[in-house]
Amino acid sequence: MSKEIATLETERTWLRPFTIEDADSLYTIVKRPDVMRYVAHPHRTLEETQNTITQGFLPHYVQHNYGRLAVIEKATNKLIGYSGLKHLPEIDEVDLAYLLHPNYWGRGLATEVAQACLQHAEQELKLKRVVGLATPSNKASIHILNKLGMQYEKNILFWGEEYQQHAWVNK
Repeated sequence: MSKEIATLETERTWLRPFTIEDADSLYTIVKRPDVMRYVAHPHRTLEETQNTITQGFLPHYVQHNYGRLAVIEKATNKLIGYSGLKHLPEIDEVDLAYLLHPNYWGRGLATEVAQACLQHAEQELKLKRVVGLATPSNKASIHILNKLGMQYEKNILFWGEEYQQHAWVNK
């Protein structure tokens, strides 16, 4: 890697770059239909999760010096999901995502980790703009985007699905 990818810390979590050793833990989360119901590319096999890490996350770190990060619960040192930034060349935007195991829903953790990623985008990466995409039916995600201060801009067609695009702009 041209530069070490940052590890972020929140009150209850660490966010760190993925390694291939995380594939099994991540797969136990992303194979769940309740977790992936709003995600355009659900994982059906462990191999798909391994490929996401080796062909998606790791090369993205090298190219952009940021990416999707493993969310590790401090209390248990357990991988509980992911959050982070990803450049989407299809729309030439940097996207913020968050995805957690359902056992961690409703605790404010998605907002906590997403806020850490936005702060990193602003303070360290000096990004001027970050978007969040959510399907119109994903009310929980839209609520989080609003809590983060992201403003609704428009609906877009992306990966064959309709998404609401919300944006954060670094003034």
